[in-house]
Amino acid sequence: NHQYDDASQEISSQDFLHASNYLDLMINLAVKYEAKFLLSSSIRAHQLILNNTDIDMNFGKAVSKTQKVYTQLEIQRYAEALTLESVEKLNLNARITRLGYIIGPNMVFDLSANFDRLVVQAAQGQDLEVYSDGLETTMYVHVLDAAYGIIKAMFAKGTSGDIYSIANEEEVTDLSIAYRLQEMTGLNREIKFVDSKDALPPI
Repeated sequence: NHQYDDASQEISSQDFLHASNYLDLMINLAVKYEAKFLLSSSIRAHQLILNNTDIDMNFGKAVSKTQKVYTQLEIQRYAEALTLESVEKLNLNARITRLGYIIGPNMVFDLSANFDRLVVQAAQGQDLEVYSDGLETTMYVHVLDAAYGIIKAMFAKGTSGDIYSIANEEEVTDLSIAYRLQEMTGLNREIKFVDSKDALPPI
């Protein structure tokens, strides 16, 4: 979509159709001109897909008797499936990259993200809030490493049909980030444990 969207954000059937048509057009153009194709998505959205036992809700479970909804997760799942199917059936020269949470200079802060929220709280001298026991993990990647990973996946030989996760090798817990921010700022702000959001499985 060329932009960040909340993975759980509901979208209309028309929006889903627009996204699928756009992807189909790009794939057909890549096949026609024998171009390389790269689909970029996110590790977190993939985790949500794996963790969401009701992922088929929007293909099966009706929100009401007459209405079904889609979310951004269905777009990611559909896009990855169509890309891999096109590699197999249309000989598309494609690969998929799933990005970790991107950090680094000039990134826009998203206060709904645990890392960004903790950094802002530390900068403002507030208590640091972590969800549940603080042991939820996230895969991070520096913006320059993410760019390098995408370029390498796109242009290295033998990458067609493969899926790559672009992130640091180690998962990082929210609690370890909070402790590190305490250390870096020199402030003895309290770490507060607040009600948990939905926990995600490790990748």
